[in-house]
Amino acid sequence: MQVRTRCFQSLDYEDLCRVHDAARLQEMKIGGVEKYFIPFKEAPYWYNFFDSEIRIVEVNNEFAGFAAYKPHNLAYFYIDPQFQRRGIGDQLLASV
Repeated sequence: MQVRTRCFQSLDYEDLCRVHDAARLQEMKIGGVEKYFIPFKEAPYWYNFFDSEIRIVEVNNEFAGFAAYKPHNLAYFYIDPQFQRRGIGDQLLASV
Protein backbone atom coordinates (compact mmCIF):
# COMPACT_ATOMS: atom_id res chain seq x y z
CA MET A 1 0.00 0.00 0.00
CA GLN A 2 1.55 3.28 -1.14
CA VAL A 3 0.36 6.28 0.90
CA ARG A 4 1.30 9.86 0.08
CA THR A 5 0.10 13.27 1.14
CA ARG A 6 0.07 16.42 -0.92
CA CYS A 7 -1.54 19.83 -1.26
CA PHE A 8 -5.08 20.19 -2.58
CA GLN A 9 -5.47 21.01 -6.27
CA SER A 10 -8.63 22.28 -7.94
CA LEU A 11 -8.96 18.97 -9.81
CA ASP A 12 -9.51 17.30 -6.42
CA TYR A 13 -12.80 19.09 -5.79
CA GLU A 14 -15.19 16.29 -6.84
CA ASP A 15 -13.23 13.67 -4.88
CA LEU A 16 -13.16 15.95 -1.85
CA CYS A 17 -16.95 16.34 -2.04
CA ARG A 18 -17.42 12.58 -2.39
CA VAL A 19 -15.22 11.75 0.60
CA HIS A 20 -16.70 14.53 2.72
CA ASP A 21 -20.23 13.35 2.05
CA ALA A 22 -19.52 9.66 2.71
CA ALA A 23 -17.53 10.24 5.89
CA ARG A 24 -19.73 13.05 7.22
CA LEU A 25 -22.88 10.97 6.77
CA GLN A 26 -21.16 8.08 8.57
CA GLU A 27 -20.21 10.44 11.41
CA MET A 28 -23.75 11.79 11.68
CA LYS A 29 -25.31 8.29 11.67
CA ILE A 30 -23.11 7.35 14.63
CA GLY A 31 -24.45 10.42 16.44
CA GLY A 32 -28.04 9.67 15.41
CA VAL A 33 -28.43 12.97 13.56
CA GLU A 34 -28.18 11.84 9.93
CA LYS A 35 -31.45 13.60 9.11
CA TYR A 36 -29.49 16.87 9.34
CA PHE A 37 -26.88 15.81 6.77
CA ILE A 38 -26.16 18.35 4.03
CA PRO A 39 -23.91 17.48 1.06
CA PHE A 40 -20.72 19.52 0.90
CA LYS A 41 -21.77 21.41 -2.22
CA GLU A 42 -24.92 22.63 -0.44
CA ALA A 43 -23.41 23.22 3.01
CA PRO A 44 -23.39 26.81 4.25
CA TYR A 45 -19.76 26.53 5.40
CA TRP A 46 -18.19 25.55 2.05
CA TYR A 47 -17.54 29.14 0.98
CA ASN A 48 -14.91 29.72 3.69
CA PHE A 49 -13.62 26.15 3.65
CA PHE A 50 -11.07 27.10 0.99
CA ASP A 51 -9.56 29.77 3.24
CA SER A 52 -7.88 26.85 5.01
CA GLU A 53 -4.78 24.91 4.07
CA ILE A 54 -5.93 21.58 2.63
CA ARG A 55 -3.89 18.38 2.55
CA ILE A 56 -4.90 15.32 0.58
CA VAL A 57 -3.99 11.72 1.31
CA GLU A 58 -3.85 9.19 -1.50
CA VAL A 59 -3.57 5.41 -1.36
CA ASN A 60 -2.12 3.83 -4.49
CA ASN A 61 -2.86 7.12 -6.30
CA GLU A 62 -6.53 7.05 -5.23
CA PHE A 63 -8.02 9.98 -3.27
CA ALA A 64 -8.55 8.64 0.26
CA GLY A 65 -9.14 11.68 2.47
CA PHE A 66 -8.31 15.22 3.40
CA ALA A 67 -7.60 17.61 6.23
CA ALA A 68 -8.40 21.33 6.22
CA TYR A 69 -6.66 23.46 8.82
CA LYS A 70 -5.39 26.83 9.91
CA PRO A 71 -2.66 27.44 12.47
CA HIS A 72 -3.69 25.75 15.73
CA ASN A 73 -7.06 24.66 14.27
CA LEU A 74 -7.87 21.38 12.54
CA ALA A 75 -11.22 22.26 10.98
CA TYR A 76 -12.00 19.17 8.85
CA PHE A 77 -10.52 15.70 8.83
CA TYR A 78 -12.21 13.01 6.77
CA ILE A 79 -11.05 9.63 5.49
CA ASP A 80 -13.10 7.74 2.93
CA PRO A 81 -14.88 4.93 4.82
CA GLN A 82 -13.34 2.30 2.52
CA PHE A 83 -9.86 3.41 3.69
CA GLN A 84 -10.53 3.78 7.41
CA ARG A 85 -8.73 1.78 10.10
CA ARG A 86 -5.52 1.34 8.11
CA GLY A 87 -3.39 4.12 9.64
CA ILE A 88 -3.97 6.43 6.68
CA GLY A 89 -5.47 9.15 8.88
CA ASP A 90 -2.39 9.01 11.11
CA GLN A 91 -0.16 9.64 8.11
CA LEU A 92 -2.35 12.51 6.94
CA LEU A 93 -2.37 14.07 10.41
CA ALA A 94 1.42 13.81 10.62
CA SER A 95 1.68 15.87 7.40
CA VAL A 96 -0.46 18.74 8.71
